Amino acid sequence: MNCNEFQYWLVTRDIFFNETPDTLFHLKTCDACKNLYLADTCLEKNIRSGFIRQEISKELFSRIDLAIDQAKKPFRLKKAEIAAFSAWIAFIAVIMTLLILQ
Repeated sequence: MNCNEFQYWLVTRDIFFNETPDTLFHLKTCDACKNLYLADTCLEKNIRSGFIRQEISKELFSRIDLAIDQAKKPFRLKKAEIAAFSAWIAFIAVIMTLLILQ
């Protein structure tokens, strides 16, 4: 078995799970494919563990719910903030006009 055949086996082993003697021999003799196999099995293990249902505390659930609610609120400026910003822009426009006219 060469590396390409081993990698094909690794991709399809969930469908055709039969470790042949060639597969086992290649694992023992090729460090690159052995590392790939170890990384793949570790990744599959982590994926499986991610689907375990775990209860979360009521406090954490409330914090998550509050954060979602706050994210849904649109960003709005208060009238005073808008007025101050508008006045600032008008002031800058007047200053720029005076500087240009000099």
